[in-house]
Amino acid sequence: MNSMGRKQRHGDPHGFDPAIVEIEREIVDFFYTTGATEATRNPILTSITAFLYTRQSLTQREARSLSGFSTGAVSQALNQLLSMGLVSKKRIPGTHEYVYTLGSFQDAMSSFITAYSRRVRRAERGFTEIRDELESRREELATQPRYGQMLDLVNQFARMFHVFSDLDVLVERELERVGKRDGNR
Repeated sequence: MNSMGRKQRHGDPHGFDPAIVEIEREIVDFFYTTGATEATRNPILTSITAFLYTRQSLTQREARSLSGFSTGAVSQALNQLLSMGLVSKKRIPGTHEYVYTLGSFQDAMSSFITAYSRRVRRAERGFTEIRDELESRREELATQPRYGQMLDLVNQFARMFHVFSDLDVLVERELERVGKRDGNR
Protein backbone atom coordinates (compact mmCIF):
# COMPACT_ATOMS: atom_id res chain seq x y z
CA MET A 1 0.00 0.00 0.00
CA ASN A 2 1.21 3.51 -0.69
CA SER A 3 0.70 6.60 1.45
CA MET A 4 -2.63 7.21 -0.30
CA GLY A 5 -3.95 3.90 1.01
CA ARG A 6 -4.18 2.31 -2.43
CA LYS A 7 -2.50 -0.76 -3.82
CA GLN A 8 0.85 0.09 -5.34
CA ARG A 9 1.12 -1.21 -8.91
CA HIS A 10 4.30 -2.93 -10.02
CA GLY A 11 6.07 -2.00 -13.22
CA ASP A 12 5.92 1.43 -14.77
CA PRO A 13 3.82 1.79 -17.94
CA HIS A 14 6.43 4.13 -19.46
CA GLY A 15 9.43 2.09 -18.33
CA PHE A 16 10.69 4.79 -15.96
CA ASP A 17 13.61 3.95 -13.72
CA PRO A 18 12.47 2.97 -10.21
CA ALA A 19 14.36 5.93 -8.69
CA ILE A 20 12.44 8.34 -10.95
CA VAL A 21 9.17 6.57 -10.12
CA GLU A 22 9.92 7.04 -6.41
CA ILE A 23 10.51 10.78 -6.89
CA GLU A 24 7.30 10.95 -8.93
CA ARG A 25 5.45 9.14 -6.12
CA GLU A 26 6.69 11.77 -3.65
CA ILE A 27 5.38 14.53 -5.93
CA VAL A 28 2.01 12.80 -6.33
CA ASP A 29 1.81 12.16 -2.58
CA PHE A 30 2.54 15.85 -1.96
CA PHE A 31 -0.33 16.87 -4.26
CA TYR A 32 -2.55 14.23 -2.69
CA THR A 33 -1.87 15.13 0.94
CA THR A 34 -1.88 18.90 0.48
CA GLY A 35 -4.64 19.12 -2.10
CA ALA A 36 -2.30 21.35 -4.10
CA THR A 37 -4.39 21.28 -7.28
CA GLU A 38 -7.73 22.58 -8.42
CA ALA A 39 -9.15 19.29 -7.28
CA THR A 40 -8.60 19.91 -3.59
CA ARG A 41 -11.87 18.20 -2.65
CA ASN A 42 -11.32 15.16 -4.85
CA PRO A 43 -8.28 13.02 -4.04
CA ILE A 44 -8.71 10.90 -7.19
CA LEU A 45 -8.73 13.99 -9.40
CA THR A 46 -5.76 15.39 -7.50
CA SER A 47 -3.74 12.19 -8.01
CA ILE A 48 -4.54 11.90 -11.72
CA THR A 49 -3.69 15.58 -12.22
CA ALA A 50 -0.36 15.10 -10.44
CA PHE A 51 0.50 12.12 -12.65
CA LEU A 52 -0.36 14.22 -15.70
CA TYR A 53 1.95 16.97 -14.41
CA THR A 54 4.80 14.48 -14.15
CA ARG A 55 4.03 12.49 -17.33
CA GLN A 56 2.34 15.11 -19.56
CA SER A 57 0.13 12.47 -21.17
CA LEU A 58 -1.46 9.17 -20.16
CA THR A 59 -3.99 6.69 -21.38
CA GLN A 60 -6.82 5.77 -19.05
CA ARG A 61 -5.17 2.40 -18.50
CA GLU A 62 -1.85 4.03 -17.57
CA ALA A 63 -3.59 6.44 -15.19
CA ARG A 64 -5.36 3.50 -13.53
CA SER A 65 -2.14 1.51 -13.28
CA LEU A 66 -0.19 4.40 -11.78
CA SER A 67 -2.87 5.60 -9.38
CA GLY A 68 -4.38 2.29 -8.28
CA PHE A 69 -7.88 3.73 -8.58
CA SER A 70 -10.69 1.87 -10.35
CA THR A 71 -11.35 2.26 -14.06
CA GLY A 72 -14.60 4.08 -13.33
CA ALA A 73 -12.97 6.52 -10.90
CA VAL A 74 -10.15 7.27 -13.35
CA SER A 75 -12.65 7.73 -16.19
CA GLN A 76 -14.66 10.21 -14.13
CA ALA A 77 -11.52 12.12 -13.17
CA LEU A 78 -10.29 12.33 -16.76
CA ASN A 79 -13.72 13.49 -17.95
CA GLN A 80 -13.76 16.18 -15.27
CA LEU A 81 -10.28 17.35 -16.30
CA LEU A 82 -11.54 17.50 -19.89
CA SER A 83 -14.55 19.58 -18.88
CA MET A 84 -12.28 21.91 -16.91
CA GLY A 85 -10.12 22.42 -19.98
CA LEU A 86 -6.99 21.08 -18.29
CA VAL A 87 -6.45 18.16 -20.65
CA SER A 88 -7.09 17.29 -24.26
CA LYS A 89 -8.13 13.86 -25.51
CA LYS A 90 -6.95 12.25 -28.74
CA ARG A 91 -7.69 8.78 -30.06
CA ILE A 92 -4.66 6.56 -30.55
CA PRO A 93 -4.80 5.46 -34.21
CA GLY A 94 -5.76 1.84 -34.74
CA THR A 95 -7.04 1.41 -31.16
CA HIS A 96 -10.06 2.18 -29.05
CA GLU A 97 -7.85 4.02 -26.55
CA TYR A 98 -7.35 7.71 -26.01
CA VAL A 99 -4.37 9.61 -24.77
CA TYR A 100 -5.04 12.47 -22.36
CA THR A 101 -2.53 15.30 -22.54
CA LEU A 102 -2.05 18.06 -20.00
CA GLY A 103 -1.97 21.58 -21.40
CA SER A 104 0.74 24.09 -20.53
CA PHE A 105 1.40 25.06 -16.94
CA GLN A 106 0.04 28.53 -17.68
CA ASP A 107 -3.17 27.01 -19.08
CA ALA A 108 -3.50 24.78 -16.03
CA MET A 109 -2.97 27.68 -13.64
CA SER A 110 -5.37 29.87 -15.60
CA SER A 111 -7.98 27.12 -15.45
CA PHE A 112 -7.39 26.71 -11.72
CA ILE A 113 -7.78 30.44 -11.13
CA THR A 114 -10.92 30.60 -13.26
CA ALA A 115 -12.50 27.69 -11.37
CA TYR A 116 -11.46 29.17 -8.04
CA SER A 117 -12.86 32.55 -9.05
CA ARG A 118 -16.19 30.96 -9.91
CA ARG A 119 -16.33 29.38 -6.45
CA VAL A 120 -15.46 32.70 -4.82
CA ARG A 121 -18.14 34.51 -6.84
CA ARG A 122 -20.70 31.85 -5.82
CA ALA A 123 -19.70 32.31 -2.19
CA GLU A 124 -19.91 36.08 -2.60
CA ARG A 125 -23.44 35.81 -3.98
CA GLY A 126 -24.37 33.49 -1.12
CA PHE A 127 -23.01 35.86 1.54
CA THR A 128 -24.70 38.80 -0.17
CA GLU A 129 -28.03 36.98 -0.03
CA ILE A 130 -27.50 36.14 3.65
CA ARG A 131 -26.51 39.73 4.43
CA ASP A 132 -29.52 41.08 2.55
CA GLU A 133 -31.84 38.76 4.45
CA LEU A 134 -30.31 39.69 7.79
CA GLU A 135 -30.65 43.37 6.90
CA SER A 136 -34.26 42.98 5.71
CA ARG A 137 -35.18 41.21 8.95
CA ARG A 138 -33.22 43.55 11.23
CA GLU A 139 -36.26 44.75 13.22
CA GLU A 140 -37.44 41.18 13.77
CA LEU A 141 -34.03 39.67 14.61
CA ALA A 142 -32.07 42.52 16.22
CA THR A 143 -33.08 41.49 19.72
CA GLN A 144 -32.05 37.86 19.17
CA PRO A 145 -28.80 36.67 20.77
CA ARG A 146 -25.86 36.73 18.34
CA TYR A 147 -27.73 38.59 15.57
CA GLY A 148 -25.17 41.39 15.65
CA GLN A 149 -22.25 38.95 15.63
CA MET A 150 -23.72 37.03 12.68
CA LEU A 151 -24.29 40.24 10.74
CA ASP A 152 -20.72 41.40 11.50
CA LEU A 153 -19.30 38.05 10.39
CA VAL A 154 -21.25 38.07 7.12
CA ASN A 155 -20.18 41.68 6.47
CA GLN A 156 -16.53 40.80 7.12
CA PHE A 157 -16.70 37.99 4.58
CA ALA A 158 -18.50 40.21 2.09
CA ARG A 159 -15.78 42.88 2.41
CA MET A 160 -13.05 40.29 1.71
CA PHE A 161 -14.39 39.21 -1.66
CA HIS A 162 -12.97 42.26 -3.45
CA VAL A 163 -9.50 41.03 -2.40
CA PHE A 164 -10.09 37.83 -4.41
CA SER A 165 -11.18 39.83 -7.44
CA ASP A 166 -8.05 41.98 -7.23
CA LEU A 167 -5.92 38.85 -6.84
CA ASP A 168 -7.56 37.31 -9.93
CA VAL A 169 -6.55 40.29 -12.03
CA LEU A 170 -2.96 40.28 -10.75
CA VAL A 171 -2.46 36.56 -11.28
CA GLU A 172 -3.96 36.65 -14.79
CA ARG A 173 -1.59 39.52 -15.71
CA GLU A 174 1.38 37.56 -14.37
CA LEU A 175 0.35 34.42 -16.26
CA GLU A 176 0.05 36.44 -19.46
CA ARG A 177 3.47 38.01 -18.83
CA VAL A 178 5.09 34.62 -18.14
CA GLY A 179 3.39 33.13 -21.20
CA LYS A 180 4.71 35.94 -23.42
CA ARG A 181 8.20 35.57 -21.94
CA ASP A 182 8.17 31.80 -22.50
CA GLY A 183 6.85 32.31 -26.04
CA ASN A 184 9.85 34.52 -26.87
CA ARG A 185 12.39 31.81 -26.06
